[in-house]
Amino acid sequence: MIKTRMVIMKGGHTEYDFETEIIKPRIGELISIGGNHYEVKFIQYLFDDEKQFKHILVTAINGGR
Repeated sequence: MIKTRMVIMKGGHTEYDFETEIIKPRIGELISIGGNHYEVKFIQYLFDDEKQFKHILVTAINGGR
C-alpha cells in the first residue's frame, strides 16, 4: 500500500480530490466511483523539500464507459 492523492476528473472539472492508501495503480487502469468509471491517465511521485517521499498523485479522467 502506498499513500496516494487521487484527483478524479470529468469534462475538465474535478469531481473528487482525496487521499487514500492503495496499491499503486497503472496507467490505463479503471477506477470506479458511484457507478462512474475513470481511466488513470497520469501518475506523479511527490517528494518534500528534504527529498523524502510524500505521496503519489494519480489523475484519472472519465472514460465514458
